[in-house]
Formats: sequence, structure tokens, C-alpha cells
Amino acid sequence: MSPAVAVARRVALRSLAAVLFVVPTVVLVSFVDRGADAWPAGTVLLLVGPVCVALGAAWGVAELVSEGAWAAGLELGYSPARLLRVVVLAGAVVGLLALLAPGPDEGTGIGETAPVPASVEQWWSDGAWTPVEPRWTRTPASLSTGELVGRLLAAPPTGAAWSVDRGELVRRAGWALGFFVAALGGALCGVTFAARRGGRGSVVRAAGAAFAIEGAWLVAVLAASAYASSMT
Repeated sequence: MSPAVAVARRVALRSLAAVLFVVPTVVLVSFVDRGADAWPAGTVLLLVGPVCVALGAAWGVAELVSEGAWAAGLELGYSPARLLRVVVLAGAVVGLLALLAPGPDEGTGIGETAPVPASVEQWWSDGAWTPVEPRWTRTPASLSTGELVGRLLAAPPTGAAWSVDRGELVRRAGWALGFFVAALGGALCGVTFAARRGGRGSVVRAAGAAFAIEGAWLVAVLAASAYASSMT
């Protein structure tokens, strides 16, 4: 097994461990707070996936540095970029797959505003009341990314809140890119903190830094999405 694949394997295992801890915890908290309307595990995984990857990348790489496996890879002629390329590529692929998925289920408050309210059957457009096409009453979160782009490019009914589609597309693109940011940022945190001081403490510090960086990225994405939704 090449050193780069070994790094990717360790990161994948630690990311899976993060998922197995974070997702059930969030689902449980949601159940306690919302009861039968708790968020399903699939929705939670979609929302916290980038954070789990960031934690797994920082955790796994920091362990390898502390164990000496990272230095062994460097001695074999691998540069840090070569050691991390499989991890970063995997993060980009996972992000692409996430981009192709529909948005979160209802109840999260994300992408739940349709351009035309679902209860409306007639819409004032071009000087007359006209029937509303069903696609304009669907929420952005219920559409696949392809459907979302198609609706965004189509001419909406006069006065429809078409910018909500743009906001949801910005959120999905930012969330997908967040997996790449998580893989790269988490791995760099692992290398940086473990190189300064090894041991279990370096793993905790690296994971904390990766969590902060990824959290800041996702908050910025939500802010950009809200701004795009509000633009006319």
C-alpha cells in the first residue's frame, strides 16, 4: 500500500468514526427537540458531512504524524502534496456527489420557500390571472440540482420569488465545495499541529482547528446563500 493510500485510508476511517458519533448525536438532539418531526439521518448526514470530513482528516493525519508514518512517507520521496492528493481528490469527489443530491428534507428551514406558494392556483401575470405551472410551487430543496438550474434559467411568472432558487444553488455549491475545504484544511491542520507537538493533545488541537475552519466556511456559505436569495 502506497503512503498516499495509507493516509487516505486512515482519514476515511476517522471520518467514518466522526460520522458514527456526530450524526446519531444530532438526530437524538433533534428528536428530543422536535419529537416525531426530528430530522432524518440522511438530512443530518448531508448537513454535517463536511464537518465530519474535516474532523476525520485532522484526526487521521495528526495520528500519522505522531506515529512517524508521515515522516516515513517523506523519506520514501513523497512530498506532502503527494501524500495528501488522494485525500483531497476524495473530498472533491464526495462534494460532487453531494452537489447532485436534492436539498435537505422539510423542517430544516433550508430551501423551503417556493417561488410561488403551493396554495396558489392562479397567478397574476402579464395582465391576467393564469394557472400556475406546478414546477413553480415546488420548494428549491425538493429539486435535484439539475432541476434547480433548469428552473433558474426559465422565465418565472411575473412577481415570483425566483431568487430563492439562486440562493439554494449557492448553498449547494458552497456545501459541495465544503467537502474539498474540509479534506484539505483538516489535513493541513493535522500536519501543522502534530509537527509542533506530538501526542494525543495535538490530535485534539488539530481537530478543533479543523472544526473552526470548516464551521466558518459553512457559516459564510449560508450568509452568501441568504444574500443571493434576497437579491432581486
